Amino acid sequence: MITSNSWLDVDYGGDLQRFFLENFKIIAVIESKVERWFEDADINTAITILERCSNSEERNNNLVKFVQLKKPLSEFIPPTNDENERWRNVDKLVNFIESKNQYFEDENIRIFVKKQEELWEEGYDEEKKEYVGTKWGKYIRAPEIFYKVLTTKKDKFVPLKKLARIGRGLRTGFNSFFYLSAQKAEKLGIMNFTRPLIKSPKDSEYTLLSKAKLRNRIFTVNEELNSLIRTKAYDYIKMGERKGVPQRRGKKRKMVVL
Repeated sequence: MITSNSWLDVDYGGDLQRFFLENFKIIAVIESKVERWFEDADINTAITILERCSNSEERNNNLVKFVQLKKPLSEFIPPTNDENERWRNVDKLVNFIESKNQYFEDENIRIFVKKQEELWEEGYDEEKKEYVGTKWGKYIRAPEIFYKVLTTKKDKFVPLKKLARIGRGLRTGFNSFFYLSAQKAEKLGIMNFTRPLIKSPKDSEYTLLSKAKLRNRIFTVNEELNSLIRTKAYDYIKMGERKGVPQRRGKKRKMVVL
């Protein structure tokens, strides 16, 4: 199959990945680093080689080859009027790719090998109990150090989802009301009704987060409004109501509340 390569890295590609994993042995996914195969097209393409297979054990044990061509395809399959010679060159390239059972790289080609069962596990969501997909493009386009680390330190890695709960952050619908600096929250007397907030990686100078060093807060109250009378939080909420905060529709904003 020759298609756009976008399915390797976008959310909707998960459905196609699942279809391939459940019905085929994925022999190889091939991209070029140096050329577009269709000059008039505004998209980059990928070649996907599949073999129909109804045996789940065979599919799981299959080794998928993610291939990056470093030279034009014409150098692997030279133009010729002899159709038999052209197919011999095609077979030569295919056989070369299929013969590699571990990472290989030279000046012409790079091949990263991944067990098909591992691709399924990588994209399977335990909470939803279904395959949702993941980004396969990294196995073709990542820098060399990625492959070195992945092949030599593979046993040191675990999926992030096994260490932490991953999900979309809260949506406020009115950021200017709910997001405050620590100084503003202190000035308004509502610090006790806020929690540390990180809106962006730029909010922290370090990979390891420290609540004390975060500059932003989020206003959050889980109590009934009447129980807040005579508190600054009550005054702040009433001020927000006058500004129409409850009527604002939520926008998709990713953030983490600590």
